[in-house]
Amino acid sequence: MLGRLLALALVLAAAQSSQVGERPRLAGCTPRAFAGKSICVCGAFPGSSGERLLLDGRPLGPPAGASAHSVTLVLPDTLSPGMHVVTGAPEAGFSASESVVVLVLGLVAEIDATALVRSQRTRARFAVVGTTSRVSLRIVNRTPEVVAVEGGVDQIVLTAGGTANAVTRSVRARSRGDFQIDANLADDPCPCGRAAEAGRLGAAPAPPQPPQPPAAIDPRGFLAARVLAAIPLAAPGAMTATAQALSARHGLALAGVTPLGGVGYGLVVLLVPAGSDVLASVAAVSASPEILFAEPDYLYDTTVMQDTGGLALKYGPKLIGVTELAPSVTGRDVKVAVIDTGADADHPALRGRLVDKADVTGTKYQPGIHGTFVAGIIADLAPRAAILAIQACLPHSPEAVAARCSAATLAQALDRAILARARIINLSLGGPHSLLLQRLIEHAIGTGAVVVAAAGNGGPGASPPFPAALESVIAVTAVDAAQAIFAHATRGRFVDLAAPGVDIVGPGPGGTLVVLSGTSAAAPHVSAVVALMLQVERSLPASEVQPRLERSARALGPPERAEDFGHGLVDACRAIQALPAGARLCSGLSRERLTQKTPPM
Repeated sequence: MLGRLLALALVLAAAQSSQVGERPRLAGCTPRAFAGKSICVCGAFPGSSGERLLLDGRPLGPPAGASAHSVTLVLPDTLSPGMHVVTGAPEAGFSASESVVVLVLGLVAEIDATALVRSQRTRARFAVVGTTSRVSLRIVNRTPEVVAVEGGVDQIVLTAGGTANAVTRSVRARSRGDFQIDANLADDPCPCGRAAEAGRLGAAPAPPQPPQPPAAIDPRGFLAARVLAAIPLAAPGAMTATAQALSARHGLALAGVTPLGGVGYGLVVLLVPAGSDVLASVAAVSASPEILFAEPDYLYDTTVMQDTGGLALKYGPKLIGVTELAPSVTGRDVKVAVIDTGADADHPALRGRLVDKADVTGTKYQPGIHGTFVAGIIADLAPRAAILAIQACLPHSPEAVAARCSAATLAQALDRAILARARIINLSLGGPHSLLLQRLIEHAIGTGAVVVAAAGNGGPGASPPFPAALESVIAVTAVDAAQAIFAHATRGRFVDLAAPGVDIVGPGPGGTLVVLSGTSAAAPHVSAVVALMLQVERSLPASEVQPRLERSARALGPPERAEDFGHGLVDACRAIQALPAGARLCSGLSRERLTQKTPPM
């Protein structure tokens, strides 16, 4: 009997030890939700640790649901709009440094019910409180036999953005009676099923595509044979049926349908027959009632140039004050999505720094010079940041620095970054305005991401490139070691900050080092500084990052030079010193760095 008891005790001890071996941790959560609704928190929750989650440091009570890798929490109705932080109780085994952030929004729904009782037409207004970014709402008419809602029984719409941030729909009474019109966010309510807790990129990889011949390029800046159409996200079969109907109606071949779960779209790619005008096909497809919008497949180019012949010096970290920060300021675990060519995970400068890599071009993932270089700058300045390398651009040749992407590949890359809960998205590229990409970027910003883009290398007379031209994106120009503007930099009031970008040393594929210049090199300097800030102040709302960077920047000229330098040179030391938790994390603003144009090496 004693032997059987001992054996049972050993079995129980082994079971307990297997649970003890897995530490509770947090990996992500629903990016935003209305107060009173539920959110899904992803991670590892052995035993009953899922019951020990905290919202803003306070217990929420028993969860609405829990499993080994997800916990469903109901947000209080009284929760104020804004960023709120989910943590785990330290006594339950959660690390004090781990947290996830949810943007809590409020919904104001208004309708003149009296008008409906009188069988009059009126308008329903749905206003979102807590963000000025455009938000995707799903509006469902639960009583179509009583009222008719403009746009259909079940639809996804975008709010207008701005302070009011509302959307309206015409409503007409069919008969007298009670009616019910629901509105909620169109976001994926629970990202955990996408394996976000495993540290992988959020979306399931697209099936491999056969190699395609090089597509012809229209001189107006897009692929000569492709139309992109956005449709509401639905089940794969339903989206395919919609895409096939579009294809048949307009005489366009269907190339594919890709779910963009992060923003609630399905991306339909249609092929235009040879000799037909793409813009005419876009106009025809845009008139289809089942689509949200359509546009050409615009092209985007990376914004870096070969060594301009200057003396290559590793001056960047010193110039922007990173060398004055405490050793603990490393950007630890802050997710940075580098949407670019592939990055070389085996390069000594990047080994262990890429937490994931993915390809959305339909080709094999290959390290490129541009992507390796950009990721390397971030890894050098924020060595503990979690870099997600997403290959959306392809170099013109294996040895080329310059690379090109399309709106379709960038849309898929942005969607992956959103689903992966990246806190920072670096876009060292530029091109024409795209409504599809604008909505994805606005959605990313609305869910708490900071988007940084290169200001472009078109020269003083060039138009502002997209996406840097967007007001909500941090547009970065390049300066040299003497803080002079890069000669080829695009100028304009859209420029927000300056950063080192001339004769920058960085890693290249195969363990090499390269020296490159351009605003592509400047943007990752700012992305890295943002990662350092978010490590120090993890609950810092994304909306506060850009104003803090601009206030702490060092002026590089009089106000009339703002078109060259924006608010000035990004300053990591000043930006972090101004954070509530960062007052003692900078060794001091050295007089030498503030007064000398060219810092000593």
